Amino acid sequence: MRQKIKKFRTNINLRKVVPDYLLLTIGSIILAINFDVFLAPFNIAPGGTSGAAIIVNKFTGWLPGLTMLVLTVPMLILGFYYLGRFRFLIRSSYVTLLYSLGIDLMANYLPPGVTDDLLLNALYGGVLGGIGIGFVYRGGTSPAGTSVISRVINLKTGIPNSQVYMLIDGSVILIAGLVFGWE
Repeated sequence: MRQKIKKFRTNINLRKVVPDYLLLTIGSIILAINFDVFLAPFNIAPGGTSGAAIIVNKFTGWLPGLTMLVLTVPMLILGFYYLGRFRFLIRSSYVTLLYSLGIDLMANYLPPGVTDDLLLNALYGGVLGGIGIGFVYRGGTSPAGTSVISRVINLKTGIPNSQVYMLIDGSVILIAGLVFGWE
């Protein structure tokens, strides 16, 4: 038993893992703040599971973070089988939990936007969301939403990720436009 533990410990490079998880933590917190400050209060559905959570919240009143967590679990399972087994599962689960729980825990403490202008909130949300996603990708994973579906479809069919993203996220944005209005 000690040999297995020792072997497991030697396979983990803490000089690589700690900075990666720091990036994942920072990115997840930025994404949660972005969601609570710029997106959800103004019904700006950016696509993917976060956009779907905003839409579901409109009809059901369910907490958006919990909704995102429920929507992401099947994608975590899919990603486990096709995108890297435990390395994928552990990192993506970490980001998913931190992001989803952060949304619901910080919602009452953060201001709804820095301005009343819908366009500025959308722009700020896009920039801050891009920074958060950048940190998460730099940490070696994804938030395990529609990116998992697009990557699996890419692996199985050869269809580029960008086209699958456009189809899935575009559909969520189209539904959001029908639900919340086109403005």
